[in-house]
Amino acid sequence: PNRELSRAPINRQSVRVVPNPSAGTIFLSGEASLRRITLFDVLGRQAFAKDCHGAIDAKIDLEFLSEGWYLMQIETDAGLVVEKVLLK
Repeated sequence: PNRELSRAPINRQSVRVVPNPSAGTIFLSGEASLRRITLFDVLGRQAFAKDCHGAIDAKIDLEFLSEGWYLMQIETDAGLVVEKVLLK
């Protein structure tokens, strides 16, 4: 399904995304429970999505994606976070 990137407020302090840049595996941790992680390419197309079901941290494997910049939309109990991610 095609999802468009939301224009919701950004709260960068509530989620940590490491390493960035990444060779493909990314770890997320935060103060609030994670609900959903969605990755969009530079054209705004959904490239990846994962439901986190309220976990405090997550590991995602993105090695199947092409190198380049992506926007990671992270839905948490506290709100929405958007981070730029570079895959190398």
